Amino acid sequence: MTVVEAAGCLGVHSMTLHKWTREGKFEVTRLGRKNYLDGDAVRAFKAQAEAIERKKVAELISIRKAADYLGVHFTQVYRWVRKGKLHPEMVGWQMYLTIDDVETIKARLDAQVVNH
Repeated sequence: MTVVEAAGCLGVHSMTLHKWTREGKFEVTRLGRKNYLDGDAVRAFKAQAEAIERKKVAELISIRKAADYLGVHFTQVYRWVRKGKLHPEMVGWQMYLTIDDVETIKARLDAQVVNH
């Protein structure tokens, strides 16, 4: 598979793939004027990256779902993000929160309710 084909398969720019080959993530075979990568290695790399992304997403919660769980308006959650109380993860263009961060805020909110 050519570098351009592999880049398309992985959803990255061909220059990124060239960089990865220089870093040793892929072996390149040069035939004529074109560089080729092992298609099986590219597919295995893609499967591994997708598995990591799925695991990462499984541990995240959307801003709106976090707001519902916390019993606050979603704009309050965005305020906490801006103030640094919550640390979002970006997946594509969407902002998500870790379940641990949301549980920490929930514990603080519950403690405030008990203390008042």
